[in-house]
Amino acid sequence: PFAGNLVDRIGRRATLMVLGSLLIVPAHLLLGLTYVRPVFPMIVLGAAFVLVPACIWPSVPLIVEERCVGTAFGLMTAIQNLGLATFPVVNGALRDATHGYTASQIMFASLGFCGLVFSILLLRADRRQGSPLERAK
Repeated sequence: PFAGNLVDRIGRRATLMVLGSLLIVPAHLLLGLTYVRPVFPMIVLGAAFVLVPACIWPSVPLIVEERCVGTAFGLMTAIQNLGLATFPVVNGALRDATHGYTASQIMFASLGFCGLVFSILLLRADRRQGSPLERAK
């Protein structure tokens, strides 16, 4: 509720998605490639995993035609569920093949990087459309 309230008050949804995605990459790299205590990267991941969904889901009605909002939410949910079904299997296979977590963390950092690229593209597209995602309610 805190993150959702913050996003509603300040707007900046696309910018905050970029920030959240930017947090994911180094956090996973710290977990996979260093021996730092995991508490800091886990706190950073927690912040990112709160921030990004608090921006993504309320953005849908702002950029999708009203008659298509239900379909858009359904498509987002289907894609999310596909990831939830697929990536534990991929992660398990990586873990079994490498006998460690480094490859898994690199995979998650790579996915975070993809999220960063797409969130930057979203921010650019939003600016071309008058920045509806950046406005506060």
